[in-house]
Amino acid sequence: MQISPDEGWFLVEVGNSGYSVVSAGSLVDMARPPTHPEAPEDATDFEWKILDNNHLIGQADLPSLDTEGLTAAEVESLPPRDTLIYLYTISSNTMTPIQVDDTLSRPFHITGVTDGQVELLHYVTSEIFGAKIVPLPAQ
Repeated sequence: MQISPDEGWFLVEVGNSGYSVVSAGSLVDMARPPTHPEAPEDATDFEWKILDNNHLIGQADLPSLDTEGLTAAEVESLPPRDTLIYLYTISSNTMTPIQVDDTLSRPFHITGVTDGQVELLHYVTSEIFGAKIVPLPAQ
């Protein structure tokens, strides 16, 4: 369970990549973020984290394609080929893909969020680095 910065709601993992945003005051479900990206089809289920009082940041991975001749355990230990990031807006129940800067080392795992700063862990090198979510101007 994760608690929003304003302590008005909390994010609960309900199993099988399901999450629920629950009001702290009434304990009523406020939202159910998506459990899987619409595309690509081989993307994994989301892992959501609280970004701020109205947003979640979600990560899905694209599994490695180099699995021929490997056992299931060996396939499981391979790092993903890429990481997909999404922003979920609670108030509008909408999900938007986030364009990841090409200078960020990939694939990575979101390990935490503090004041809009996202902490990332590189899957292969275990390097920890940070990134900021910056809205792009409307075009």
